[in-house]
Amino acid sequence: MDRTLIARRATRLAANCSRAYSTRQRASPLTFSLSHTSQRRYASTNDPSKPIVLEQPDQFRPPSHGARLAKSRSRGSTLHGAYNQSSTNTEREAQKKKSYPHMFPEKGTFMNWFLTNKVIHIFIAFWILIVLSITTWLQTFAATSPFGHLLPAWSTLPFHPLRFFSDFWTVYIMHMDYNTEQVEFARARNVLDAQKRRIYRRAHGMEDLDRDEDQGVDVRGIVPWDDGLTKKERAAGGIGANRIKMASVIDLGPGVDKDVVYQAAAARRQSHQSESDFKKEVFIRRRQQELGLTMEDDPAIEALRRRNRDADELGPWTPTQRMLASMEALEGEADKSVREAEAGVVMKGEDGEVAKEKRKGKEEVKKKLWLGIW
Repeated sequence: MDRTLIARRATRLAANCSRAYSTRQRASPLTFSLSHTSQRRYASTNDPSKPIVLEQPDQFRPPSHGARLAKSRSRGSTLHGAYNQSSTNTEREAQKKKSYPHMFPEKGTFMNWFLTNKVIHIFIAFWILIVLSITTWLQTFAATSPFGHLLPAWSTLPFHPLRFFSDFWTVYIMHMDYNTEQVEFARARNVLDAQKRRIYRRAHGMEDLDRDEDQGVDVRGIVPWDDGLTKKERAAGGIGANRIKMASVIDLGPGVDKDVVYQAAAARRQSHQSESDFKKEVFIRRRQQELGLTMEDDPAIEALRRRNRDADELGPWTPTQRMLASMEALEGEADKSVREAEAGVVMKGEDGEVAKEKRKGKEEVKKKLWLGIW
């Protein structure tokens, strides 16, 4: 029994020695240290109790940017051998004919020419701006004009274009006449305000009458207690530079029948005007004489007369035009009575009622004038 046990132990020892010798023969001929050999043995050992540990890199490198430069390709590559390779001429020609969704049209097609033509884009952009500006102007005109309610309906444009544009032009002319009248009245009102300020300065001795140059707006013949002249103009007989002759109210000399103030005073005596009406009459006559106009040609009421003529030609087809037509008839009768009063015509056999009607017509004309002037 002892011999059998000894034999088994000897056989086992021999097997272990042969296994160690064969392992050393398969290893590299270089001499390895015991620690290195043990590390290889431990790394190759599959120990389920410990996880596999990998070497930590020094920095992150994505697959497209490796640590080493890519080698040049056989078909040629871009600068420094980039990751993507350049395509061949055959591939480029094939790519030109490929079509993908939402891709720009190919060259030579109509859509490519339409989308790349600058003249067409400029033409479209300008017409869009023009249409927007016209639409904005029309909306503003209809909302701000006092005659906006007279504009023709847009539904008549396709069926009656000539009538539509004719009516629109008529309303536009009425709007322009109204604006012109408002501007003229505002200008006359500003002139009268300036005249009042200068009359105040002259009345309180704040204006130098010895100066030769003009000191403001003309105020000759507005008030009866001031002739509106400087000392030099009085010495010259009341004639200023580029001005009409204005005689003094106090000292009426020869030929005063042609003076504006005298004419206004004569009209005042005939119609029994008040002091305020007398001042207004002086201003109206002086203004008409300076402009060389009569009452029929006075631009202060020309806009009203023009609107009346338009209403007469078109007919009283709107409440506004019917009102203008009635105003024209009333004004014509008033003008006739005014002309007769200015010419000194005295109708024989006139009773008090006729004279009263004439004075009333004259007051209506002055009221229309001074509503805008004052």
